[in-house]
Amino acid sequence: MIRGDINNNFVTRILERTNVWLLNWLIKPNHKDNLTLWIQLIQKIKENLTNPEERENVMLPVDGENRNLLEEIPTDNESNMTSMAKLELFNKLLERPPVKVLMDSLRNYIFNCNNLKCILKTILTIWNKTDLPDVVEYVKIQMATLPLIECSSRLKYLLEASNLPNVEDTLQILDEYLSYTRTKPLFYRLLLHPGITEKEIEQFMEPICNLAIQVPKIELVVFFDEVNTSSCLGLVKEMFIDKTLHCVNLPENIFFTAAINPPSDPSKEAKSTDNEFYRVDYMVHKLPQSLQNLVVPYGVLESSIMRDYIQQKIAQFEISIEKDEQVISLTKAEQKILTKAILDAQEFCETKLAPNTVSQREIQRCFNFIEYFWSSDWDNTKNIDRTVYALRCIALSIALIYYFRLPKRNDNKESKVKNRPSREDLAKKLHEGTIPNFPNIIETELQKFVNDKNFVIPKGVAINQAIREHVFAIAVSIATRTPVCIIGAPGQSKTLSFQIVLQNLQGPQLSKSDFCKSLPAIDPFFCLGSKHTTSTDISYAFERAIKREQYYQESRTATRCVVFLDEASLPSEKRMVLKVLHQYLDECKVAFVAIANSPFDAANANRMTCIYRSLPSKEDQEILAYGCLGLRKDQTPDDLKNIIAGLCDGYRDLLNYNDFQQIFHDRDFIYMLRELAFKPSFTSTDSDLNKIYITPMNLVTALEDNFNGITSDEFKKLTKIFFHAIENKGPIFEQPTDNRGSNLYRDVTTIMSDSMQLTSVGRRSYGRYKLVIDESDAESVVRFLFQTKVLDPNRTTVFRLSDFPNDVNNELKNVEILSTIKLCMETGRTILMINTRRIHGALYDVFNQNFSIMATGDTRKLFSKVAIGPKTLDVVVHEDFQCVVHINRNEMKEVPAPFLSRFQNIENAAELEEKLLAYKEDQHKCVLIIIINVRFKQQRQNIPFVRQLVDKIDSDYNVTDVTAKSTSKKNVDEASEYTQKEFHNQLTKQIMGDSVLVTIISEYITQNGNVEEENNNEINLDESVIYRYVNDSVQRFCISMENNFSDNMIQSQKAVEFISTLLMHKDNDDLPSFEDCENKYAWLLAYAYTSLEYSRRDLLSLYSACRILDSINQSETPYWNLLSRNELSPSKVRGELCKLMFGQLWEHL
Repeated sequence: MIRGDINNNFVTRILERTNVWLLNWLIKPNHKDNLTLWIQLIQKIKENLTNPEERENVMLPVDGENRNLLEEIPTDNESNMTSMAKLELFNKLLERPPVKVLMDSLRNYIFNCNNLKCILKTILTIWNKTDLPDVVEYVKIQMATLPLIECSSRLKYLLEASNLPNVEDTLQILDEYLSYTRTKPLFYRLLLHPGITEKEIEQFMEPICNLAIQVPKIELVVFFDEVNTSSCLGLVKEMFIDKTLHCVNLPENIFFTAAINPPSDPSKEAKSTDNEFYRVDYMVHKLPQSLQNLVVPYGVLESSIMRDYIQQKIAQFEISIEKDEQVISLTKAEQKILTKAILDAQEFCETKLAPNTVSQREIQRCFNFIEYFWSSDWDNTKNIDRTVYALRCIALSIALIYYFRLPKRNDNKESKVKNRPSREDLAKKLHEGTIPNFPNIIETELQKFVNDKNFVIPKGVAINQAIREHVFAIAVSIATRTPVCIIGAPGQSKTLSFQIVLQNLQGPQLSKSDFCKSLPAIDPFFCLGSKHTTSTDISYAFERAIKREQYYQESRTATRCVVFLDEASLPSEKRMVLKVLHQYLDECKVAFVAIANSPFDAANANRMTCIYRSLPSKEDQEILAYGCLGLRKDQTPDDLKNIIAGLCDGYRDLLNYNDFQQIFHDRDFIYMLRELAFKPSFTSTDSDLNKIYITPMNLVTALEDNFNGITSDEFKKLTKIFFHAIENKGPIFEQPTDNRGSNLYRDVTTIMSDSMQLTSVGRRSYGRYKLVIDESDAESVVRFLFQTKVLDPNRTTVFRLSDFPNDVNNELKNVEILSTIKLCMETGRTILMINTRRIHGALYDVFNQNFSIMATGDTRKLFSKVAIGPKTLDVVVHEDFQCVVHINRNEMKEVPAPFLSRFQNIENAAELEEKLLAYKEDQHKCVLIIIINVRFKQQRQNIPFVRQLVDKIDSDYNVTDVTAKSTSKKNVDEASEYTQKEFHNQLTKQIMGDSVLVTIISEYITQNGNVEEENNNEINLDESVIYRYVNDSVQRFCISMENNFSDNMIQSQKAVEFISTLLMHKDNDDLPSFEDCENKYAWLLAYAYTSLEYSRRDLLSLYSACRILDSINQSETPYWNLLSRNELSPSKVRGELCKLMFGQLWEHL
């Protein structure tokens, strides 16, 4: 194909073919009739080829050589020559030196694309218009006769648009053909993963089969990578064994090959569960038996072969420094050090971990990092000895790839895992082999790279070892487009580290430090992992990032697109969601940062740099504590030092108890410290300097707020652990007792109430959202929280998800719920989430309170990430927004650890059950949820919990008359079992059977002077009360449509009022029932709720129709006239409204 005969249509060689095409045109015998012009053309071609400026339309004087050519033409008249004489003269001229040189160059394919364009342009400019070379026809013929060429989409467009192309268009067609036409490959690769469907495989194979039919003598190779991760193994088997695709024979010249990872051995997999920082198993399917015989095992490279491979790679390795435009080669000594270091590190991982934990990817990655470190000079040390400088670059590269993936020795000790390799073991091997003082070099360079001079660190964040390693790894990986994954337990500053890098790397104009100005700016693309994440969601984020990265590269902007996959360990492994990463990680077109609590399988881990976050050492724990408290150790009094040391020891002791290991994490410890530092009652101001006073009672309060969610006995045990650790450091700090009769510990109601009443400053400093753990199965804690006013019914929105199959898989329903939650976040409401685990993954960033702050002048806004479908959106978070998540105790085993660590845990223990019984027996507090609040004038949402009355949630606690027992036992919320009128009648009976509700209505009537006498004014008064309830309900439901219309609150309110009036409009058939009802207020309440329930599907359509009509008619509201027509029932009003809307649209559009 590259060097074959151009007479063979299977050989492309389009440049050579174009040389021949122009040669054939120049030597056409027809030119004999215009020899003078032809000689001038040859002269001009020669001049333009030798003159870089290419003087286009200027005819130069005839030079000596061409003058000799002209002398061959008879002096009398060229037209008098016979045709045979002209042909003989023409052939004679072709052999003359100036012409022969040009023709031989074309014949020998000397000219490149620019030369050929120059020749064609000269011909088109000088030669007569009747006999020009037809470029369009030539290109079309080549495309039709050469099956292995593939033209660009732009060339196809140019050919279709070229009726009578001018010179410029013709040259553009030739340039597009020569420059961008590529040869179709004979090797095809498709990386399979569970997201690849049979249809996509068919689409992949279709052009290959068509090409194979066109070139039957050429063998095409189709390579399927990661075959045993596919969900279409049956189709793969059919292609490999049967040579068919859906029973259609495939061309015989297609050769199939594939690569697989071996399926894991269950026994070995069980043994490897103790290794928290790496995995040796592959998440793959077992191959069909018919494919098993095709498998050829390929093991790891032998050490001798690996050594030769590394040596040859290093010998060819050159460091390119763009700033200085230098290319540096390693010296023999440096090559020897690098070879030994890589071999030692590879051998260590292969023997101490597993052979498949490292591969050739690590070696190439090492070269990339060395090139980056060599060209970077963040500490101005380029003037030091070159050997020392090279050693530093090699050490940092080895650390990123091999060293940071290992746990520390103290982590192994505290985890009680024996014979597990540690960082110290690898450091010792490198120290003895090639890099003396390896750990000291790494620690020194980390401190130079990550410090408060180079990076702006948020207040209350300590620069401990975790922050240093994470920020260093993320920044370097982004700069080099190397995929990186940080693995560690919840609360280890993983996401925080990315936020620090994101806020600091803003480009040369916006970055605050000179150090960050030298690094590329970051354009993040967020993808929040959850159990419901699909491969499409991840692919969507990558495709958007790649498209944006291409734009930055074309515009030469120093910005890196980064795909950030948070909670990467949550997507389902059984569905192999993360297999879609393989293709993107192999290509490395954009940077990739993943945060996970557990390691990836070996296939994914090999494609990225893995950083394992060990448990913090004792020193790191104290650095973290001082940083969270905002203190400097050298300026802290000795008694406070002892307390802080005791807190750290207590927390470490706590993690050693099996009862608490899976419940509490570093985030709980951090927020406890922040509460001790920032809670106003725990600090005092002295000379404008905040001083921290940690007293025993303060500590108990902080422990109650941050280490809860367990039984009272377990909490007392937990408290004892902390106080015992502090007493070992300083005996003065004693655990308080309740000998005086006062309660030492707050009940859970008080704890949660105090937390809910925090100011916005307190919530930002140390407050967390609440996770309520309910011991009952009847949501008793929910009723209790509303009953005790911990949650304000008028400021709390309740979200519930059902577990019915149609709802579980209803993505539209999830998106609707998330959109409403987004609205609550923006308006500062409190949300209560019940049975909403399906959407928790979309809100992890919110739960983690990862807020970005945008401040302009005196205003500031908080933003957080919410994943809605495949998109991750920035959502405004109001300062007053709060979140309460409810789960049952029996669900705790299924709740991921990262989810638990984000919340302040509150447990509904036995004390709550006692309080519920007390409320039940107290006649003054028997109504848990008041349906009609008597303070109508102060509150806008008057009847927020009608549904809960209908659902009979509080039926056990309502005092009911004997007559209520005769009411229907059916659940009137099951609207599908009733017609609208039947539903209304049942609901009216239900309300009138509730004596407490009837009493409240009667009290309201009495307070407003409406004593038993009911006239029209009184009815209108009550209708207006219920109308406000309907109005609020319609407004909340229709607010999701606002983004589709202009921001016009007046029009929006008009539409809501029209719909509310329509829903409250009584049919003539309803009037007798209304007149006969003893309690017309109960009838109205039931009618309002029924209208809302049965019109729910139509509300958005009605609202949209009203807003469309308002946008067309700015000066009037035409739909209000429909309500004044008494002959129209509500259903007919709906129909007339639609007719009116379509009529207006037809007229105006």
